[in-house]
Amino acid sequence: MVKIEEIKEIKKYFKRIYTIVSKDVLEMIENLNLSKKKKKAILRELAFLPEEEQLKYLDEFKSL
Repeated sequence: MVKIEEIKEIKKYFKRIYTIVSKDVLEMIENLNLSKKKKKAILRELAFLPEEEQLKYLDEFKSL
């Protein structure tokens, strides 16, 4: 029997550092003129960044 902690995908998941997306960042993403699919992709990427970097990224994105 394989132990759950030995599964490669499980190890990878728990090695990542997660941050929480603030309500403000979430609102900024929701206000972007993009499809839900693209918003979800942005949200997934931002989830691994500190909030100040999330805000910088979104500010740059808005200026495009």
